[in-house]
Amino acid sequence: MNVWLLSSAFVGLMLLSGCGGGSAHYSYAKSADCFKDIGKTRTVGAATAGQAVRISADGGKTYDVLFLPSGSQAKNYAKRLDVKTGVLKTKGNAIVYGHQTGTGPAVEEQDVKEVEKCLA
Repeated sequence: MNVWLLSSAFVGLMLLSGCGGGSAHYSYAKSADCFKDIGKTRTVGAATAGQAVRISADGGKTYDVLFLPSGSQAKNYAKRLDVKTGVLKTKGNAIVYGHQTGTGPAVEEQDVKEVEKCLA
């Protein structure tokens, strides 16, 4: 799964989705400074209701974060992703997908938890 596929799917989802319930509501704007402490951060997709962000960390570890309108939409969307490698987690309205894009060690759950700690 690459970020462009995630981003394209995200934009398509935004066109089809409405508002929904959910728990915590996170945003890129509130999380961005902390993300920059993890690695190089760039927005790779945006829609009126959310954003897709890529964080490139040392050793080829990469984290794609999607911010959706609600926690229920994030959980439903994550269930449809066919992730064979890496770690996929949802927290509130955010989906975090950590994966290796280089030759370093694989992304582990603890790595993704560090990204989740940045969600604000």
